[in-house]
Amino acid sequence: YRQRARDLGIGEIVAWLGWKVEVSPYLAQAHAFVLPSRYEGLPLVLLEALAAGLPVIASDIPPHREVDPQGLATRFFPAGDSAALRREIAALAGDDALRLTLARRARELAKPYNIEAVGPRILRVLESSCG
Repeated sequence: YRQRARDLGIGEIVAWLGWKVEVSPYLAQAHAFVLPSRYEGLPLVLLEALAAGLPVIASDIPPHREVDPQGLATRFFPAGDSAALRREIAALAGDDALRLTLARRARELAKPYNIEAVGPRILRVLESSCG
């Protein structure tokens, strides 16, 4: 990937940070979040990006649509279609109003998944399974 970034002329602006447990400082510096996955379970990284108030560009796969079915904070593109991904990045980068609109909606979309919403349900399941 490093070589590909160099080949594309972006090697100097791409940071390779490695594994990070705490991602919120990095999300706080971002203008948008891109998730080009072909396969996902529950996309926790997508939820983290939305909770950070980031507009998202994501591949149009069922788990991503489950989080944002109406595309309120997410611009979707066909999975594996790099030209469509490029267009979405360019569109979002060139439209401050769109980026702000999506960002305003992002935190609301993440709320049903936060610990305050999910924690009591998890606790009930654990209590009922422990007798």
